[in-house]
Amino acid sequence: MGSPMIDRVPVWTPRVLAAVVALTVAPFMAAGQAPQIPRPPRAPIGVPVKPFEYDLAIVRVDSTLRWQGGLEEAAIFDVAIVSNGLRDVQQPDVQCTMAGKTFRALNAGRAMKRGGPYQFAVQVKGREAFDITPGRLPVECTASIVQPRGARDGNPANDSASGFVTVDPPPRPDLSIQSVAFRDCDTRGPAAAARTVCAEVTSLNDHKGSGIVTPWTVACEVAGKRGATPAVTPMDKGSLLTSSIRFEGLPAGEQQADCVVDADRQVDETNEANNRRVEKVLVLAGTEDVRYDLAIVGIGTTLADARDETTKQPYVVLEVRLKNLGTQPILQAAARCDLGATGIVFVPLGEWSWSCQPGEEGPFKVQTWGRRLAQIPSGTHEMSCAAGIVQPASVVETNVDNNVMTGMVVVKR
Repeated sequence: MGSPMIDRVPVWTPRVLAAVVALTVAPFMAAGQAPQIPRPPRAPIGVPVKPFEYDLAIVRVDSTLRWQGGLEEAAIFDVAIVSNGLRDVQQPDVQCTMAGKTFRALNAGRAMKRGGPYQFAVQVKGREAFDITPGRLPVECTASIVQPRGARDGNPANDSASGFVTVDPPPRPDLSIQSVAFRDCDTRGPAAAARTVCAEVTSLNDHKGSGIVTPWTVACEVAGKRGATPAVTPMDKGSLLTSSIRFEGLPAGEQQADCVVDADRQVDETNEANNRRVEKVLVLAGTEDVRYDLAIVGIGTTLADARDETTKQPYVVLEVRLKNLGTQPILQAAARCDLGATGIVFVPLGEWSWSCQPGEEGPFKVQTWGRRLAQIPSGTHEMSCAAGIVQPASVVETNVDNNVMTGMVVVKR
């Protein structure tokens, strides 16, 4: 029939098979030898690959960015690196690129021994951080060796890694007005029509937001007169700032003050509704009836033992009697006492606060606690006390001699 190939596939007929054996195996069998069939060489088993002298590898790029608050807001995420080389890396570094910005390592200066992983925080700070558009963004990170100088990473293929980082919107500040007070700019007494009046506005930047680096102003309007502060300096989150605005020639009587923080709307805040506060202020016709005078009128003769309900720690309490001899209300007063030559100091009791109208008198309590109790010997001791006006702030008293008093107390053990 011709060729033994049918559709290019060999047909192994008995005649063909016998011919192949006669040509290959038969000569070896006649000589009494087995046929030698070539075998592929085997790969060596159990021979370890020698590690590189230096070998950094990025093993993880965190997928979530976090915001760190403060005057200079920072956008941060973490990168994990291992050291596979035989030698320690004295100073590694890692940098990442995301949204066209370079994130640099915060803790790149620490040494890395073999192993890991070591976690590195990389960040972008300030205005550059706020320019990052929120979303799921691609990131590229690269690790490198700074020290030893001239060290070469033996396996650069694992020095780099890519991934995606989820960026949430950055925190924003939140300004609010905590208090508004009107005082005589010079004497710190009540506002009077014949004097220069200062509006003191205390602002708070909420601790849950971020710091403020944008210049902003405070403004108040009273009886048709408007005043404002110069641009306010940067303000950290959670901090208070008191700004003063001067007014000349305010009319006497009860006036309405309308005060606003960030009056020019320069700060992007989470809540703009709490930037305004309206207060009523009494402007006196003159200054002749303005007088502040706080006096100590008595010191207790014995010390009273007490115990803190929360900590169960003992303490000793002394009562001091204060009186308002002036013509203006005292919003807050305080006192402290020294127990003779013992050096033991009695300070205001907890959150104790004292306020009174003109002519009123009342007790103020001071305390000492802890190990100092055992230092108080039995007997009669000299107790020296001093008092002062806390609020209104910085007022000038007409008589300071009566702010101090010395008395005798009895200690029994």
